[in-house]
Amino acid sequence: MSLIRLGRTGLAVPPGLIITAAAFREHLEQNKLHARLNAATNLKEAGSQAKKELLSSLRQTIVEAPLAEAVRNEIEKNYRRLGAEYVAVRSSGTAEDLPGHSFAGQYDTYLGVSGSADCIEAVKKCWASL
Repeated sequence: MSLIRLGRTGLAVPPGLIITAAAFREHLEQNKLHARLNAATNLKEAGSQAKKELLSSLRQTIVEAPLAEAVRNEIEKNYRRLGAEYVAVRSSGTAEDLPGHSFAGQYDTYLGVSGSADCIEAVKKCWASL
């Protein structure tokens, strides 16, 4: 929202695209990752090493899982539309910019991403950082 406001004031804001939380949920559903994600919420009794291993495995699975064809096509189409040699890919939590609070930068960001395949990989890595 801040970028939209800056653009409305006349400042130069580079073009971008938004990949919604619905695309992330579709990725989880298509690859049947909900059970694994739910298991990660029940880590209270697990030791720190077990937690680390489970979360690392879950991150890897999210990144390696294939993206839905429709989502992939939309990202590729919009990436080409940007016409940029390099892009930044960053995640944005749905509650990052609440009135009186800011959690920007809480998740991973990837700079200097070049090509639609690398963009898609960076998107999945951002999702995995959640």
